[in-house]
Amino acid sequence: MALLLLVLAGLRHHLVWGRFPTFTLRPWLDALETGCLLGFAWFGTRGWLAAMAAVRERTPGMRALVRATVPLFGLAILVPTFLSADVADYVMRGRILSLHDSNPYVHMAAEFADDPFLAFGDTSWKRFPLPYGPVVADLQGAIAWLAHQASFLAPRGQLVLAVALFKLVFAACLMASALLARSIYAQLRTGDGDVAFVSVAWCPLVLNEAVASAHNESLLLLTILMAVWAAMRHRLALCACALALGTLTKIIPLLLSPLFFVYAWRSRRLTPFLLGTAAAAAIACFYWLRFFTEPGSLDFLRRQSQVTLGSLVWAVSKLLAMDPAPFLLAGRLLVVTVILLVTVRLWRKPTPEHLVHGSAVVLATMACCGLAAFGAWYHVWWLPLALLANGPRLHRFALAAVWLAPLGYVLWTGLRTLDERHQAAQLTMSIVVPGLIAFARPPRPAPAGLAPTGISS
Repeated sequence: MALLLLVLAGLRHHLVWGRFPTFTLRPWLDALETGCLLGFAWFGTRGWLAAMAAVRERTPGMRALVRATVPLFGLAILVPTFLSADVADYVMRGRILSLHDSNPYVHMAAEFADDPFLAFGDTSWKRFPLPYGPVVADLQGAIAWLAHQASFLAPRGQLVLAVALFKLVFAACLMASALLARSIYAQLRTGDGDVAFVSVAWCPLVLNEAVASAHNESLLLLTILMAVWAAMRHRLALCACALALGTLTKIIPLLLSPLFFVYAWRSRRLTPFLLGTAAAAAIACFYWLRFFTEPGSLDFLRRQSQVTLGSLVWAVSKLLAMDPAPFLLAGRLLVVTVILLVTVRLWRKPTPEHLVHGSAVVLATMACCGLAAFGAWYHVWWLPLALLANGPRLHRFALAAVWLAPLGYVLWTGLRTLDERHQAAQLTMSIVVPGLIAFARPPRPAPAGLAPTGISS
């Protein structure tokens, strides 16, 4: 029901505006679209919680879960992307690499005035280089090239094909992530981990951001869970490679490297971890020679920090009418402090539970406090780990974010605005209110016989 409402909202957004020569239905249709979004948040979260309760009562097994999940992913793929236009920029930057034979870290979309795909997506990002890692660059290039082979389609048709291909890839990554979460849970707790599979694959926030809206966060999530899974199974070389692959997707997993280094050291498996790191360094050198030897190819790192949208850094700088740079520095110092504290705790108690919880805390702190720009899809980095870990406040923050983060789009669906009001709404519903719910009062004790926190309770 939730995903069908999202499909309806997307179809309305792109196909039916309700304008007539003598009157307009647009206010009513905008309200309908907002209502579909609210219904998605309500039915999606209720269905997600009900599904987790159901598999706790009776575990259906991995094959049955996969069969039940495929139709959900199919519906998410069918949702027209209307809450974000980022995927259109993925395609255009892929064309820069594969069709224009140019470096997307140096050359920007606006430089290719004759490319028909310049008309798609947000105009403001057409003068911005690729802000992701080289793994994403290659994926974008491959999908843009494949879509271009359908030359019998008009440019808009090729765009739809490319978006569908992206969604298929992201859905596959999400399925693999859910299977990894199932295995991680089975190592942390007693049971077969079906509830962990559902907590990831059926989560409405993850389904919306990683598949329906086609953000590339599922790629990152897959590498993070792979690193955790490999570390828990003492495959530290694979762990290092997965962590490096995530860093080459987006730089964020690099923050977890001290944790995994300490875990490997304390587990007396530092040598394979270093060997995996050496192999990852060779891959990084290949990408360096391919993309980053040109002058200005690393400017995207500096420019990305200059984009301030919808974050705590943005909010504080607006309220105090000050430059955001010092607040961004303060946020990143907080992230460094959290990494140090978590690493020390992991050194003292090098357990899988502390590794999972510490990784979730670091990624959540970075998403909420260490970035100049924030999007609800950043919750995908840490939320599955938070649901696997024992941590009452972190777990409650994750549940509140799942409920409320989709509501941050109500001004977009209702008023068609991406201005400061939309940024404030997204920040409030994605971070501020969930944070108050998580930290305003002490967590309640769990019922007898249940784990104190986490999805097992």
